[in-house]
Amino acid sequence: MHQKKKNPSYACRAGGAGFSLMEILVVLAIMGIMATLGLTSFENFQSKAKNAEAIQAIGFIQKGIYGYEFEFGEWPDSLDQAGKGDILDPWGSPYVYMKIEGAEKKDDWRKDKHLKPINSDFDLYSMGADGESKKSITDKISLDDIIRANGGAFIGLAAVY
Repeated sequence: MHQKKKNPSYACRAGGAGFSLMEILVVLAIMGIMATLGLTSFENFQSKAKNAEAIQAIGFIQKGIYGYEFEFGEWPDSLDQAGKGDILDPWGSPYVYMKIEGAEKKDDWRKDKHLKPINSDFDLYSMGADGESKKSITDKISLDDIIRANGGAFIGLAAVY
């Protein structure tokens, strides 16, 4: 006698050995959570990379300002005068420079949480990702700024200063 062979693919389908809708939904939910976590990590990495780029650029611009002061005996009035006015921060905005030494208008100087100026020679900073800034570096809007403080001894995130 000849027995009829069963079709294995038909047997799986008919026997209910596939995935249920609930199992598929659980797998999709897990994949969604993993994708969200991965995207968040990537965005954090990008933010840190842009901050590091701005810190490096401020150090570079600062050297140009020091070079100008060495050559001419005074701080430049603008970044253009120091030959660094065309440099943009990682978010596409120009760096902000303000000559402090010799200036009389103290109201415009950037200040720390004790309302003391963070520099005595010049201010140089990026307004950060939000493109906004306030005079007080502890203001919520200024926390993402990349600042130069203590006469260049500190260059970094205002929230850390």
